[in-house]
Amino acid sequence: MPLESLVDHIDELISQITNLTSNLQNIPYPRVKQNIRFSGQNYVNGLKIAKEVITNCIVKRASLLSSVQRKDGRTLPPEEIIRSYWLDQVSGCYRTVERFNTDITTQANPSMPYELYHWLFDLFDRLGLDVTIVLQDSNQYTNDSFEKAIVEPLMPLLKVAKEPLLPGSLLQVETKDFVNAYPIKLGYVISFIKGEACNPLLWPLLIHEVFHITDKEKALMTSHNSPTKGEIPILHENKTVNSRWISEIFADIMAIHYVGPMYAFSLMDYFERVPYVQTIQYPEMCVRLYSVYCYLESVRSTYTDIVHRCLDSFKAKIGEKVLEYEESGELSEEKKEKLEDIYQKISGWFPLLRVNSFKQTLREYVLTAKSVGFENRTNSKFAPFPHLVFSYDEIDNLIFRDRISLAIHPNILLNVILSNLGKYNRHIHYDVLVDSIKKWKIKQAWERSIQNLK
Repeated sequence: MPLESLVDHIDELISQITNLTSNLQNIPYPRVKQNIRFSGQNYVNGLKIAKEVITNCIVKRASLLSSVQRKDGRTLPPEEIIRSYWLDQVSGCYRTVERFNTDITTQANPSMPYELYHWLFDLFDRLGLDVTIVLQDSNQYTNDSFEKAIVEPLMPLLKVAKEPLLPGSLLQVETKDFVNAYPIKLGYVISFIKGEACNPLLWPLLIHEVFHITDKEKALMTSHNSPTKGEIPILHENKTVNSRWISEIFADIMAIHYVGPMYAFSLMDYFERVPYVQTIQYPEMCVRLYSVYCYLESVRSTYTDIVHRCLDSFKAKIGEKVLEYEESGELSEEKKEKLEDIYQKISGWFPLLRVNSFKQTLREYVLTAKSVGFENRTNSKFAPFPHLVFSYDEIDNLIFRDRISLAIHPNILLNVILSNLGKYNRHIHYDVLVDSIKKWKIKQAWERSIQNLK
């Protein structure tokens, strides 16, 4: 059969992915396993679509055309017909199925610790979003739906399946809808830069992607009841470009409200590492940095000690960058006024999402401990968290001096890191932070069980 080796290779990949996702012994977390298996089934269906188009469309159509005599009385073998009419699709098919295999393999074995899923799951749960996400190594931070990641690369093949007329003839054939037969279920792939996977200082950029997904799921920026509809200042005369730029600013503003000052540092640190160029997808660097700078300006008067320490550690640095943009003319007064207006309007969305801001996360850390009251409901000998609340200085000493992991929300710990960058060492404190996320997740489960005893 023509293309037999390609079809056999696709079958091998289907078998490999099935075996990979059914044997995830290295992953200790059921919800993470479930999501990776969900993704694996989507990629298997993508491979099946590719195989169906090759065998039931291209090969069959080539066989039909091979029986048709040409003007010179000759007939062509199916292999030559495939090379004449579908060479690009067949070549592209091989690259696509290999990419599918690479994608799911990196999802099952990411460079980033599996514990970060807990942080992202917690935010999605608080947002009330029941979506499947997987993390994947890449060369950039981005998010794609499974439809875009799987169906879009298959489009050249799918166009062949939907074409009723055989090329070079008047013969017609039945069209096929293989996506219906092998559905790609809704979910998202969040990609991160592989080389930065173990760099906690850039982890907050994942939260930016979560809020992009939130906007897609809830259609926040296009909703008819959006308080910002029709009021957002225009940054670009092209509506599509303007919408994309506002979407980036939206995700930045939401992320800094949730993560706290640490997000501004992550964004600036990332921009310093990677040459950032304005495109139709992304606004100027000065636009995004000033948008998060507005948050830092707005929390100056907060009473929270940790916020002051973070600002003392970092705000001057980002302020110098803003001044540089102002002096170069990149950040005019008119542009600043627009961005301040955008910040105020988009910030109004945050309370509507029913997600804790960073300051609320700090408050919840204290209040939850008091309301749960372990000492009254459990034998203190068996309580896993006898010291429920630590002061800033205690957290500082436990992490940096004693290298002890703590069951504290990652947003709090990352901002403690920001306020102590001089003490921070990635090689030393990476494991402390990962173990802290584990303890934090266990503490959440413990608190829920205590609440259920009431």
